[in-house]
Amino acid sequence: MTGASVYGELAMLKIIPLAADSMGSRSMATYVESKDVKLLLDPGAGLLQSAEGLSPHPLELYCLRKHRERILLYGRQADIIFISHFHRAHYLDETPNLYRNKVLMVKNPNAHMPPEERRRAFAFLQSVKGLAVEVQYIDDRKLTRGGTELVFSPVIPHGRPQDGYIINLACRDAEECFVFAPDVFGWIHKAAYEFMREQNPQIVYLDGPSAGVPESKIPKTVFKRLSEFLDSEGLREVIVDHHALRASDWMERMKPVLEKARKRSVTVQTAAGYRGEEPNPLEVRRKHLYQTDPSD
Repeated sequence: MTGASVYGELAMLKIIPLAADSMGSRSMATYVESKDVKLLLDPGAGLLQSAEGLSPHPLELYCLRKHRERILLYGRQADIIFISHFHRAHYLDETPNLYRNKVLMVKNPNAHMPPEERRRAFAFLQSVKGLAVEVQYIDDRKLTRGGTELVFSPVIPHGRPQDGYIINLACRDAEECFVFAPDVFGWIHKAAYEFMREQNPQIVYLDGPSAGVPESKIPKTVFKRLSEFLDSEGLREVIVDHHALRASDWMERMKPVLEKARKRSVTVQTAAGYRGEEPNPLEVRRKHLYQTDPSD
């Protein structure tokens, strides 16, 4: 699905998805630029190592390399790098120079973090010690850079609480507000939805309902909140990606939401669509890729 976007010179906030599930890698990496700040959000990308007994197809590996190169390229421009949580698809730990001379704004690893994720977080922070200009823990904080306001949410459960917690981000200038909502599984938790409504954004990048859960098992409140949110005043665009794109029937699952969006003149599309590209979720096509192109 593709449609209108503010990606380009008409944007008041420049918003560029760099990698995403709809583009072939597990990622929500995004570059955001205002007149005052240049932000790199969740600069990671990865692949599912085994799907139906199949390792990543060469086309997936190619896309992953391309996406990581793009993240590194935009990282050179960024002043601030934001990491919402320390799951592998949301940061790169093997390229510490990405963080050189940057201000790192990250979720606090000392609280609301499972032991394995905390271990990864501290190992990462140790690896960038002396490279990053500054590391800030930004849970439930608000910062101003010139005419741009950055609002960080309180901790929000990552699906199940035992899976850890995340931080969402609102970036607001004098003209508009963009909310970056990674790993909220389509607002399965009320806290994520309430943060979104408080910010009253014009543009949202949302992790959609999990493809790993049968539609009948997804709480009805998820689709109810998605539908209600479309009534928000000033809302223009919702980018839905990440967990949602790991099911080939994601559009069918969200059909009532998409129909309401059309009636409300709100564009709902994938990160690929926002870039003006056709969605290409390679992970769900892996078996088909091997059947049609059984590369060594």
